[in-house]
Amino acid sequence: MGIFTREQSQAVEKLLECGLSDFDIARKVSARAEDPEILIDAVGTVRERRQASASL
Repeated sequence: MGIFTREQSQAVEKLLECGLSDFDIARKVSARAEDPEILIDAVGTVRERRQASASL
């Protein structure tokens, strides 16, 4: 089970393609009452996985 909902995961993928920073992405996908700093590591993990799969 991931930390993101399906909609959040799709948004993270699109925002990574746009070149936004992990913090900006976390801010955009966090729920209204949620602290975006909690999601920064999760966004970074998604970024690392994308980079690793791109280098294969």
